[in-house]
Amino acid sequence: MTDEDQDTERPERKPFAQALQEMRKGGLHTEMSDELAALVVEVMKTGKKGSITLTLTVEPQSDGATAAVSDKIVVKAPRFDTAATMYWPDAKGNLLRNRPDQDELPLREIAGGKIDENGEVKTLKEVKS
Repeated sequence: MTDEDQDTERPERKPFAQALQEMRKGGLHTEMSDELAALVVEVMKTGKKGSITLTLTVEPQSDGATAAVSDKIVVKAPRFDTAATMYWPDAKGNLLRNRPDQDELPLREIAGGKIDENGEVKTLKEVKS
């Protein structure tokens, strides 16, 4: 920095934080605060990083004297990894839970009993005696 640069005064500017707090009558600042807090919770739960992006668009108005400032908030919250579900695809592209070239066993649920060597259902009383 030269001596000349040091003598030049910086123009007085409204602080960005103040402008942000005024946008949408404070609504943008409140929404950003809420989104950031929610993002932090998800990051800590998942142990993965996330991001929040604020885009401000400034557009001149037809009167030549005013500008419209619009905002867009994009949150990329982390998610837990999910387990894959295994399928067997058939020739038509259907996803099947059971292998299509293998017969299914005729399994059935038995409430409170067992099946004996003859395939008969026995109650627990009959099994114990």
